[in-house]
Amino acid sequence: MSLLESLDLSEEQALLLLKQTSGYVAWKDLDLNMEAFNDELARACGFKDAKSSLGKQIAHANLPGRLSEMAGEFIAEDLIILRAQETIRTLACVCYVGDDWQVIYGQKSILRDSIGNPVGLALHYMDVTNYAFLQNSLALLGMDLRYQKNPKQATYIIKSTYSDLPLTPRETEIAFYLLRRKMNREIAERLNISRRTVEAHLQHIKDKLACRTKPQLIEKLLNLNCLQQIPSSLM
Repeated sequence: MSLLESLDLSEEQALLLLKQTSGYVAWKDLDLNMEAFNDELARACGFKDAKSSLGKQIAHANLPGRLSEMAGEFIAEDLIILRAQETIRTLACVCYVGDDWQVIYGQKSILRDSIGNPVGLALHYMDVTNYAFLQNSLALLGMDLRYQKNPKQATYIIKSTYSDLPLTPRETEIAFYLLRRKMNREIAERLNISRRTVEAHLQHIKDKLACRTKPQLIEKLLNLNCLQQIPSSLM
């Protein structure tokens, strides 16, 4: 059964719904194939319009341009949503057809049928490349396209704390900066706290994660994929 059949939508109804939402919109089936785009995203991906891409069941690896390079990362995010059955927010730096680089922010959520069963995923993004209030965060992540001569594609999950780790929101912020090679003094300045407070939080994090040294802590955080997560308080 196709995604539209699962949602009990005709092609005309689906296209109407997709047109009503601004930004970039896509729907995926439970096999994580793209089945529907709105006009904006369809054109960015190299299609004529939403209608020309509807129901094609396009795998991430078969997306046009350099988007296909991000197949593994996008699928990993999708699996997190399906496992947790919850909406997540993400921030990504991507390259669409024709070397069109953008930073996009939005959310991925579960699509459900009329009786509440999950049948797919809904994606909704906005282009935030030139949003002034995000520039500090984008620069830290290497995603400020105003100054990046050779940008790299990347995607991040935005959450208050790291998934499956017993850290407080403040400890999560400190771990985030630690992974980006910031010294204790720099972390203290960015979070407007004392250096001693940073050191105390770092010790708590090491104790919780059974690490004796800072290099051990960094290695453990990297192995737990924390580099691809952003504390929501820093956005």
